[in-house]
Amino acid sequence: MRESAKLRTRLAEVEEAAQADAGRVNVLGPLGGSEDVRAAWEALDTDRQRMVIETLMTRDAPASWPRYADLPAGVRGHRLDDVSWGGQLTSPPMRRVVLDCNAVDPLVDLPGAFDVVKRAVESGELELLGTHILEEELAAIPNVERRAKLQKVLDLTRDTRTGGFLLGASALDRARLSNDFASIDALRAGRTDLTHTNDALLAHTCTVEGCALVTNEEKGGSLRSRALRQGIEVLRSRELLAELGYRARAGVIDWR
Repeated sequence: MRESAKLRTRLAEVEEAAQADAGRVNVLGPLGGSEDVRAAWEALDTDRQRMVIETLMTRDAPASWPRYADLPAGVRGHRLDDVSWGGQLTSPPMRRVVLDCNAVDPLVDLPGAFDVVKRAVESGELELLGTHILEEELAAIPNVERRAKLQKVLDLTRDTRTGGFLLGASALDRARLSNDFASIDALRAGRTDLTHTNDALLAHTCTVEGCALVTNEEKGGSLRSRALRQGIEVLRSRELLAELGYRARAGVIDWR
């Protein structure tokens, strides 16, 4: 299987790097040597699965290491503590997302949506990862009333360092240094303007954090399409709301 072969190659690289550290436990062998990575994953016990996920999602890992998108469906975008066995999750899982600026509008404009999001954050069902990019873009909105309304969502976020640092765009104390320049450049699509640079930093933050990106860009060459090509899970605002149980029908708001 092509996907298994690709993952085995990446796992071999991880294993080589891990073995260089005498204190690191060899946890990836069963996956790296398997013809069917998914089957090997499902055969691992809970503790071993947690160790594998922790290794694959190490924030300081080299750029060649596997990305969270290579993990079995159902594991991506959630905390390690949510993982139980075979790619299943304990209940309730925490959905973790990075917000693009355009993703905020529906969260305050759709009737009742903000209350659903706020309740999900407060209950531990949802974690919104905010960045200095989101903060700066919302602060630049000229309409004071509109800006204040959107910034209510920012108040629900956990301040998170961006997944990379780029001169002219990054805040020095709110960004991580990254050697994965190829991924960031691919997310910029060869453009160096501030819009594409900020988009790339937001999407790369999702890779580093192992979470989903929420954006409503749909046009050709959009952040959505670039992120999907990099294996990043992408949601629209309405899709996130639907996961939280929000439904709006003919002006009637309903949620579980």
